[in-house]
Amino acid sequence: MSPDSDRQPLQVDLVKVAPVELKTTVQVQFQPGTEDPNKKAQAVYKAEETLHEKYQGYSTEVLRLSLTGVALLGFFFDKVGTVYDLTAQSRWWILFFMGVSAALFAVAAAASLAHRYYSTEGLYYCLRMHAGDNVPPGLDPNKPAIINDLLFLFLIWIGYVKRPTNAYSSMGKAVTQIANTGIGVAASFAALASCVLIVAFAIAVIGYKPSNKQTEPLKVAEQRPQTITMLWPLRYCGGFGPRNRCSNSLFP
Repeated sequence: MSPDSDRQPLQVDLVKVAPVELKTTVQVQFQPGTEDPNKKAQAVYKAEETLHEKYQGYSTEVLRLSLTGVALLGFFFDKVGTVYDLTAQSRWWILFFMGVSAALFAVAAAASLAHRYYSTEGLYYCLRMHAGDNVPPGLDPNKPAIINDLLFLFLIWIGYVKRPTNAYSSMGKAVTQIANTGIGVAASFAALASCVLIVAFAIAVIGYKPSNKQTEPLKVAEQRPQTITMLWPLRYCGGFGPRNRCSNSLFP
């Protein structure tokens, strides 16, 4: 006789062990060695869904940061080119690093979007597997899947992802690998873009040399009245030539 054969379902009367305010009796039964597989699958799927939402929130923040960085760099790119308190070499390097940073932010934004899409696809295949399905109706789980996604096909072509079969488990594994790569690339490129911006700011601080010289637009504005002052005697005297009515005081 096994030791478990003498065990009986456990019944707990909560009225005897709970505070006085509890007036209902709850029977809790536990059968040793038994477990509900549906509840276990639901718990696993709930944990995966919660983890998916956290990753989605992180990729959303990376996407927002990347798009904001691209927009601000596009605005300041023109402003830096007109700052005359920086040396020409400093302006060139600052513009170069700003362009590199904008490109890195753009790649990070694209990778964030890819992560959001493929992680949702992975959650779908996970849901189908927890529901007990293994393959779409009418398809052979051992045959290669038909894929119309260009990015998916490109990653298969370069050998980064193995071509999946029609089985949900194979498709879920492939898209999860792409999603993990996307969030890794997005975070890495956004951090690298921030470091490049720090280098650009350092160059701006080092190359800043305030001078008393005025900018070119102000120089042009100040030269215009002088040009008019030089030309008004010509209009007053009637121009050059033998009929010039100007006096010797104007043209000694």
